[in-house]
Amino acid sequence: MRIYDRTLKCGCMYSSDGGGGLMPCIYLPEEATQEELKACEDAHKEWYKSDDYKQYQEECYENNI
Repeated sequence: MRIYDRTLKCGCMYSSDGGGGLMPCIYLPEEATQEELKACEDAHKEWYKSDDYKQYQEECYENNI
């Protein structure tokens, strides 16, 4: 069972378990509103700049060795 231990502001959930994984907040982008797509994009950009993202990458590496 995969554990999703990070949830972004948009609702996307990430797991560092077993090398990493993503449960997206938007499964069908063609059905999402522009506001939903922008919120998701902004949440990811913010997370990629964070210390938590660096920690996530390290955890994925450690869990995939």
